[in-house]
Formats: sequence, structure tokens, C-alpha cells
Amino acid sequence: MNISIRKRIKHKLIAAFGAVLALSFLLAGWGYYSINKIMNHQNLNQRIDDISIMVLQLRRAEKDFLMRETTNPEFFQTGKSQYLTVINEITQKLQEELSQLKQHPSSGSMELKDSFDAMRKTIEQYSEKLKQIGETVKERGYKDWGLEGELRKAIHEVENTNFPYDRALMLTLRRHEKDFLLRKELVYPEKFNRDVEEFKLSITNAENTDSSAVFQDQQNTILNNLDNYQSTFNQIVEAEMKLGLNEKSGLRGELRAIVHEMEPLIENLEARIRSTTSSIIDNTLLFFLLVFIVQLGAGLVISIRFSNKLTANIKRIKAGIVTLSQGKFPDEVDIASEDELGETQAATNNLVERIKTAADFTLSIGEGRLDQQYDERYKDDVLAKALLDMHQKLKAADEEDEKRNWATKGLADFGEIIRNNENNLRELSHRVISDLVKFVNANQGKLFVLNDEDNNTIGEPHLELYAAYAWKRQKHQNQIISKGEGLSGQAWYEQKSIYLKEVPEDYIKIRSGLGEAVPTSVLIVPLVVNETVFGVIELASLKEFEDYQINFIEKLAEIIAASLSSVKINEKTKSLLEQAQQQSEEMRAQEEEMRQNMEELSATQEEMGRKEKEYLKKIEELESKLAEQPAE
Repeated sequence: MNISIRKRIKHKLIAAFGAVLALSFLLAGWGYYSINKIMNHQNLNQRIDDISIMVLQLRRAEKDFLMRETTNPEFFQTGKSQYLTVINEITQKLQEELSQLKQHPSSGSMELKDSFDAMRKTIEQYSEKLKQIGETVKERGYKDWGLEGELRKAIHEVENTNFPYDRALMLTLRRHEKDFLLRKELVYPEKFNRDVEEFKLSITNAENTDSSAVFQDQQNTILNNLDNYQSTFNQIVEAEMKLGLNEKSGLRGELRAIVHEMEPLIENLEARIRSTTSSIIDNTLLFFLLVFIVQLGAGLVISIRFSNKLTANIKRIKAGIVTLSQGKFPDEVDIASEDELGETQAATNNLVERIKTAADFTLSIGEGRLDQQYDERYKDDVLAKALLDMHQKLKAADEEDEKRNWATKGLADFGEIIRNNENNLRELSHRVISDLVKFVNANQGKLFVLNDEDNNTIGEPHLELYAAYAWKRQKHQNQIISKGEGLSGQAWYEQKSIYLKEVPEDYIKIRSGLGEAVPTSVLIVPLVVNETVFGVIELASLKEFEDYQINFIEKLAEIIAASLSSVKINEKTKSLLEQAQQQSEEMRAQEEEMRQNMEELSATQEEMGRKEKEYLKKIEELESKLAEQPAE
């Protein structure tokens, strides 16, 4: 292909690219405008969500005030409430936020300013109504403050008077008072006022038997106190009615109605914003689709015009690639031009070279030469990275095989140890712990066996140290651990392994001829099978245990536990057999003794029978003699 063809192709490609680029700029401009508009709407929607959150915070502070401050002495004493402060702060933030939202770029286009004004007005009404509730609550009082404090004082003045009054009537008034304060029902104030008038009438009609002035003064005093008590109680009733005897009446009902006005306003704002945003997104997608169709048509025209001219060079490239796809290496493709097709031909040659390099590297790996290096020129391509990754995985798999073989051999060796020593628990424990310390390259080890026999010296199940190994010598020592005591007791209790990488200074020391050191790691594994603990293994090492070592030790622990279970069952069976034999011998001796006793008893019974006959004979003779005496 000559230079003129290169230029003509280039010019046409530039012209075609220019048309596509113009469409792309148009698409980008419209996309920028649409995205900016969508982001403004989303920002507005997010701020509306923030307002919803602030309204929820406002309601929570309101609930906290009505629930807690109405019985908080500090509020009635100082008149200050943290919840009212929070409500004022949130209200101020809401007003500021709504003012700012009126100036938002999207507010005017969506005609939301009136909604924001209505929301501000509702917030103001809410704040004012809550302020009235706070003042009324403070006026109503609690315990020794406000009207309730005056009510208590008035009650005490009535109760402490010296005038002889009917205590039952006073108790009835107190009951009506308490019933109203608890149930907020107006029937109790009616009963209260009726009974208090009856109470006053009984005092007024009381007889002054001695016509003394003291009686008259006491009568006037208690009547005045009752008037004060009645007046104060009715003021509390009015305060409660003003606040609202339930959620739907009084100031609380008005506050609830204001809140119900807020919710539709917020929901309407969110719905309008969502609808507008969705409409913008739909229009943008439609525009993008139209431009894409135009670009696709332009691309088809350009493809058809250039396809015929490109076919010849592409066929040469295709022949090389087809040969390569058949598993053969093609001859080097001649580069017929310096244009893009020439570059493609050069790239094909380069691809063949890269594949040859990869094939040689793969062959080396297949022959087991895992130290083979890859050609530095091609290390960054995808195939090279895949082969290098495979190389690393093969090395890792080889290491995993070594670990599995190590674990398999270890389990087989320890299985042989267990089989050879299953009749001697002490020797089995010593062989297991000493070989395990060596096998996992630890420095110290202990093996505890559970003693849960009923006749043990402690009286409860405990761990006994059966074997200890440290620095290639056995440490004979007596050690008993209760359930939950220390780390070994905790591993027994939880039936889970404990692995420490930070060992306390005073926990254990590993000693050698050169001195002593704190172990780097300690591994404690319970011997568990079928959710039953038979002992605990404790290992200490100057290096950390690998995960595969821990897994091996835990598997071995299950095998040891099963062996200990079998040994204990065999020992118990042997003990029971010996006990049964002893009991059988004792029973035979008892049977012989019983047989002799039965023979002696039989002889005694025969002697008694003989003597009984003699006695009966003598009795008959006496009776005969007695019968003959009257005849004489």
C-alpha cells in the first residue's frame, strides 16, 4: 500500500472521526447539563431527607421531654430542660435550612417555594405549641413544685388541723385526687368537688358544745384550708385539661395535629422531587439512545467503505492467526505497509514470539524446572502473568503437599505409638507428649488426663498431669487443675483450643543450659471426642505455631481422646470384672454358710418337734388324771 493510500485512508478516517466526535461533544454537553440537573435534584432530595431526620429528632426530643422532664425535679426547680434546648436548636436549624432551600436552583423550577414557606410556618406553630406545653407543665408542677406542691401543702394543712373531722371523708377526697392523677378521667374531679362540699357541710354543721371561740376558729381554719385544697386541685385539673387528658385533646392533641401536617408536606416534597428527577433521567436516556443510533449508523457506513480495501491485508494476518489457532507456529508475516495494517502485522509477529516464549516456559515447568525464569521483555503481558501465577501456585501446591504428607506421616506415627501403649496410660502419655514436642519443633509440653472417678481424692472431676516434657527431658511433677482453673481448665471448660501469641512474663519459662526465656507462643488443645473431654495438651514454643501445625495437633487430640476413652473403658471393664468375680466368690461363701445354717435350723426344728410331742403327751396324761379325780 503506497503513501497516497495511507493519506486517503487517514483523511477519511479523520472526517468520519470528526463527525462522530461532533456527536460525542453534543452528547457530552447534554449529558453534563442533565447530570448537573440530576445532581441538583438529588442534593435537594438529600436535604429534604435531612429535614425528615431533623423532624424525627425533634419528635424524639419532644417525647423525651414529655416522658422524663414532667417528673424531673431539676426542671421544676431551674426551669431549664436539655430537651427543650435541643428542640430550640433543631427548630432554628430547620428554619435556616428551609430558608436556604428556597434559594436552591431547583426550587424555582419545581415551584417548591410555597411548600417551604408552609413547612416553615408549621415548624413555627410546632415550636410555639411545645413552648406552651413546657410552660403549662412547669405551672402544673411535680411533688414540691408548682400547683402539685401547693396541693400537697394544702392537704397537709387540712390533715394537721386540730378540728375533729371525719377521716373517712378525707381519705375519699384523697382517693379521688389520686384516681384523677393516675387515670386522667373527669369523673373523679366531679366526685371530688361533690364530696368536698359534703365535707365542708359536715364541718359547718358540727355542734359547738361548749360555745367556745377556739372551736369557731378551728372550724373557720379547716374550712379555709379545704377551700384552698379544692381550688388548687381544680387548677391542676384545668392544667391537665389544657395539656390534654389523652393524645388527641388539649395542647398535646394540637401538637399532634401539627405533626400530622408536617408529614404530608415532607412526603409531597419528596414525591415531587423524585418525579422530576425520574423525568429528567428518562429524557436523558432517550437522547443518549438517539445519538447512539446515529453513531452506530455512521460506524456501519465507515466500516462498509473500508472493508473491501482492508480485506487483502487482513487475510494475510488471518492466515497466520489460523495457523496459530491450530497449535502450530506460523511463518513470520511480511509487513507490506507502514500504516495501521502494517502495525497489525508486526503485532501478529510479536504475538507469535510471545506465545513461543510462553510455550518454552510452560515446557520447562512441565519438566519440573520450577526455577525457570521468564523472558523479561514479555513479563507484563496477560499470558505471562497467568503463567507466572500458575508457577507460583504450583510452588504453593508443592508446599501444601509437603504439609499434608507431614501431617499424614505424623498421624500414622502417633497411631502406632497409641496402639503399642494402649494398655499403659502413663507410658502412652509420656510417649505422646515427648514425640509431639519434637514433631512440631516445640520446646515444652504437658499432657493432662481427666480424672472423673467417683472415688478420686478430691471428690470432683479434675485434670491430672500424666506427662511433661521440656528440653528433651521429662519433668515429673504432680499437678491438679480444676474445671475453669487457668488456661488449661478454661480450655477444658470451653472444649476449644486456646492459642496465645503474647505470653505473660510470669506464665511459664523455657529453660536451657544457656538460660531461660519466655515462650513466643503457647497452644492449649483439649482432648475431645463426642463432646466429652478426656484431657488437655499444653505446648510452649520459642516460635509461633503455623496453622497447619495447629490443625494437625487438633486432629491428633481427637485420636488421643478416642484412645483415652477406650483405655478408660477397658480399665473400667477390667475393674468391674474383678469386682464381679470377687462378689461371686463372696456369694458362694455366703451360700455355704446359709446351707450350714439351714441344716442346723432343720435339726433344731426336729428337736423342737420331738419335745413338743413329749409335752403334748404329758399334758394329755395330766388332763386324764384331772378327769379321774372327780370320779373318786
